[in-house]
Amino acid sequence: LSQEIGELADLVENLAESVAVHDALLAAPRPVVEAPAVAPAAAPAAAEQKPEKKPKRAREPVPSPFAGMDAEAILNLIRGAVETDRLELYLQPIVTLPQRKARFYEALSRLRLADGRVIEAKDFLSPARAAGLLPVIDHRVIQRCVQVVRRLAAKNREAGLFINVSAETLRDGKIFPEVLAFLEAHRAIAASLVFEMTQAEYRSLGPSEQINLTLLAERGFPVSLDRMEDLKVDPRALSER
Repeated sequence: LSQEIGELADLVENLAESVAVHDALLAAPRPVVEAPAVAPAAAPAAAEQKPEKKPKRAREPVPSPFAGMDAEAILNLIRGAVETDRLELYLQPIVTLPQRKARFYEALSRLRLADGRVIEAKDFLSPARAAGLLPVIDHRVIQRCVQVVRRLAAKNREAGLFINVSAETLRDGKIFPEVLAFLEAHRAIAASLVFEMTQAEYRSLGPSEQINLTLLAERGFPVSLDRMEDLKVDPRALSER
């Protein structure tokens, strides 16, 4: 046990040094290096010339599924999919190594339009946020996730599920009480349902959202941070939350 504690202390020390270097690199200004003026060299002999490398072909951007549509038309498509309950849930496994055993799953929401197209969250979240639809979407995703966790528990009691929760849901005075009441009735699976939000969104939470996030944690539902942009965090404060 003492040997393992010593090894753990070394790891913590290494982590502290890495964080210090990381913060120093972020804080340090990038030097501007000017290219020296050099006279053009004579062309090499034909025998010494190297074959020209073909330029790498740039990856073509994936076109938006809403290309050519105005904001109102996009919103009508999204609202129609939400109102007719065409919200689908995809599970991305998170495995342990080297066994590759599924330990967690991340819940990814998709919207299926009336014509059968499946729209990813990155394409519908911004219009849905602007229209105030995120709390409704979060509520339905949470209900689906609870069903999924119950099915997973029948096969693997250790498996958990990560699910995104937005600041809009936490501050919604109508939707969040319904979400909290629903989760209260399913506290038995609390440890297996992990709510996550981005570091930037977590830092932007107001007092009411922080209180509601605490209410989730008090009922046993863990909270995690996603998309870490820096390591300037207070581990003790996060642990208490």
